[in-house]
Amino acid sequence: MSRPPVAINFPVSQQTFHPKFNDETADTILSSNQGTLFRMHSVTLKTASGLLRLFLSQNEPSRTLTDTLPPSSNDPRLGSSGSDSPTDVISLPFNDAPIERVLFILSAQPTEPWVSFEELEAAVDVMDYLDTPGPLAFVRASCFMPVFALEPVRLYGLGAKFGWGEVITYAARLTLTFNLFPSSDDDNKNKIEEQLTRLPSSALYRLLKFHRRRRDTFRESVYSMETFGVGNAVHINCPCGTEVNNSFWRELRSRLVWEIDQNPSGETILAPEVMEMEESKRCWKAKCTGCGSLYYNMAETLKNIRGCVELLPKDP
Repeated sequence: MSRPPVAINFPVSQQTFHPKFNDETADTILSSNQGTLFRMHSVTLKTASGLLRLFLSQNEPSRTLTDTLPPSSNDPRLGSSGSDSPTDVISLPFNDAPIERVLFILSAQPTEPWVSFEELEAAVDVMDYLDTPGPLAFVRASCFMPVFALEPVRLYGLGAKFGWGEVITYAARLTLTFNLFPSSDDDNKNKIEEQLTRLPSSALYRLLKFHRRRRDTFRESVYSMETFGVGNAVHINCPCGTEVNNSFWRELRSRLVWEIDQNPSGETILAPEVMEMEESKRCWKAKCTGCGSLYYNMAETLKNIRGCVELLPKDP
């Protein structure tokens, strides 16, 4: 757990301030754990941050906190002379970059586009620490940017942390291209497992259940007599009277269920490459030993398989 903000009293010089946050009319100074100072108006901070609203409302906030000793005279934040009038500085336990990002949003200044999930999470940590609903709403809207779609498990975890329903649903759907139980030779195995272990237990269960529900629903569909009556029949005869050998469809059916287990999105089943699977080739070539007619209508069967995928659950 991050330590609370600390108010320390020491001289500051112009060289210590962030160039974008050095309005001399501002009455509050924040400091990163790297020593950079940010001068802000207290009314802005009180309006935007629940923590700083409470903190700044105290007459002497530093007296009830720890770590209030002034820095040594050789602290780089003091400037060359160290002779400026002592000033209260609120020290935040974060690096420059995420603090800068959050203050840009708070002060309605232009910000660069997000470039990575690490950058987003670092800024969110500051927002969560300071209790800033406004910037968090900005992040919520940013979750649908393509850069974050590359790491859907982390995005799902972020949505779950703050209870953002639309982010949870969006990210959960993106995870459907992943096998959440990858084999040992999968290059992403360690990465996926590490991200899953960071999820809250309830969110993890919900995600695993979503994947399992899609697999079980698909399995139920391809085993259905209503949709695949000929292939799933225990005993059925060809119009010529010869009993149909359904082992070919059963092999393909089992392969399709395995594919949906590995990739619950169904992309591999709907891809043209499904026609190249050995199980598919044998199924479409299967013929009656009596009259030589094909057992299965390939076009109709593929249409029904596609229908099974399209009807799978879409929300976690």
